Amino acid sequence: MNRFFEPRSIAVVGASANRSKGGYRVLQNLIEWGYTGRIYPVNPKADEILGLKVYPSIEDLPEVPDLALLVLPRDMVPEALKQAGRFGVDRVIIVANRFSDA
Repeated sequence: MNRFFEPRSIAVVGASANRSKGGYRVLQNLIEWGYTGRIYPVNPKADEILGLKVYPSIEDLPEVPDLALLVLPRDMVPEALKQAGRFGVDRVIIVANRFSDA
């Protein structure tokens, strides 16, 4: 349970350089609130966000993160969950819009 509540590493899947996107705000909050673990932004269309190296997919990370935050549109969540599972991630928080009709 500690790795869920006190993760040593977090992947932010859907990280964004666009300040108006949730993926940017989540990443920014982790940094500004003083998270001291390793942060792995994941976005296939970026190289760097907020000074952090960005990985094209969760399966390209240098380690299996303790926690993955999926900050994605709902239609992208199932594939992201599959990728996370294949890579060995077993703790995920989904931060997504428009799940009310699910």
